[in-house]
Amino acid sequence: MVNNFSLNSSLKKSEQSAGERQFSQMSESDLIMNYHDLLQFDFQNLSLHDVSYNYFKFIPVLPTARYKNPPRFPPQTFYRAVKYSGVPTHIDMLSYPDPRRGINVKRGRANWEGLPVLYGCTGKDAVLKEVRAKDGELVIMSKWRVDLSELTAGFLVSRLKSDKPDFIGMREYIFNSFCKNGSSAIEHKRSKLLDIWNDLFLAPKHDVSAFISWGLLYAPEIATCDYIIYPSIADELNTVNYALHPKVADTKKAHPIKFLAFYFFQNFGQSKFLAVGYPYNDEIRWSGKLEEMKDRIFYGTAFPEAMK
Repeated sequence: MVNNFSLNSSLKKSEQSAGERQFSQMSESDLIMNYHDLLQFDFQNLSLHDVSYNYFKFIPVLPTARYKNPPRFPPQTFYRAVKYSGVPTHIDMLSYPDPRRGINVKRGRANWEGLPVLYGCTGKDAVLKEVRAKDGELVIMSKWRVDLSELTAGFLVSRLKSDKPDFIGMREYIFNSFCKNGSSAIEHKRSKLLDIWNDLFLAPKHDVSAFISWGLLYAPEIATCDYIIYPSIADELNTVNYALHPKVADTKKAHPIKFLAFYFFQNFGQSKFLAVGYPYNDEIRWSGKLEEMKDRIFYGTAFPEAMK
């Protein structure tokens, strides 16, 4: 378990309850104005202490869909891709960036700086868009399996465009859950404002989404989510991304099952593939000695088969 990524602070659940009461008393127009205030708020130079303080300033306008053991979601597959200068030999080199190993964790769409998450994408093509690889760059793609059965999710998928059955089911599940609790004034307003909240997460700058993610994944005493699901902007909202707390990987609930090393080209048929690898304990076993990989290339048409 990763314990030392959490911020030590005096945040109390009583503050969250006060925020919920304030939320229930606000009109929908006031809430929308507060959303706009949040979008304009300057997060650029905030410390983690400042983040914790301001989170409760905005908590009345940060409803979310948090569900444990959601139905319809068996173990899922997702993909990761990283640009690399060499061929990695250990799994942790392709997992989340761990600051305990001296890695600088930058602010991302679903993480505050210094607080890592394990990012993944459900589409093989989409993950290459996410990594923004250039022609000739060495890319390591990995296929992962995650067991969601005992994990709590934060769903931000109301803007998802995909018509795939799994994703339609995800949206329907969230909508029905809100409707089921529609008699509550708080839940009613949450359902009305769910799209706006999703828009905040998908804003061009990562500041607001990183702020929201801190509250869902890391905030002491109130963080209730093990992972977040949100649409892939790089894939025009047609597939979903995962952002998993490091403990999900550390406890092996998310683990890699295959690796692929290749030189990327926009004309994918020209991409040169070096080797397929498989996990062995904490290592990666490639199909051939590392020094021989330059001679073990195959081409783009083999890519779909290689990552099945």
